[in-house]
Amino acid sequence: MARSTTGTLRLSLSRGAYIAALAPVLKAFLAENPGINLDISWDEELVDINRQGFHGGIRMGDVLSPDMIAVRITPPIRSAFFAAPSYLQAFGVPERPRDLLDHQCIRHRHPTSGKLREWRVTEDGQDISIDPPARLIFDSAAGVIQAAREGHGIGWSMKATMEDHLKTPELATLLEPYARDLPPFYLYFPEQNKRVECLRLLVDFMKTQLKKHQRSNVENAAER
Repeated sequence: MARSTTGTLRLSLSRGAYIAALAPVLKAFLAENPGINLDISWDEELVDINRQGFHGGIRMGDVLSPDMIAVRITPPIRSAFFAAPSYLQAFGVPERPRDLLDHQCIRHRHPTSGKLREWRVTEDGQDISIDPPARLIFDSAAGVIQAAREGHGIGWSMKATMEDHLKTPELATLLEPYARDLPPFYLYFPEQNKRVECLRLLVDFMKTQLKKHQRSNVENAAER
């Protein structure tokens, strides 16, 4: 049943947040709320949503400011190591995470903190982080993926951001048994915006979608 609320909701989010968290449910939200328009800003850097006039944002939980209200809207995010077949033919395929230390790696520097994102893996039942040498560094995940497509080395990012490339011969995934999940995405906003009706409707919708996803996973697991 369509709702009658009208208005424009301004959101700040990264490209990865859009692909992994918002895009899969956007059509359903817009259909359920025909009077709500979304004004979306893609930005890899965390912005001051108060100062720049946003109602809220979507980011991973490990980068959020503690003074924000944060609502979890996704399960943990799958990650993937990847490289072009041409690179793997030239330099070989790593078999274990430690092998990455001897490869040309393409790293992502977070534009807000200025820190390189650690590469997270699960090995021998333990979650660990590795810090391979960086042949190339980008301040966006899109740059990492593009450089990997061109054969410059091995990258690591959210699997959702490269699904289209994995359907073609451009990229191959590596070390899949070792890839560790990334933190979930959260819809966050300042205290004074929690009464914004358009934002409240999006929060409620995203929470419902997450519950459906979790219920589906439980049912699928029970059927196996």
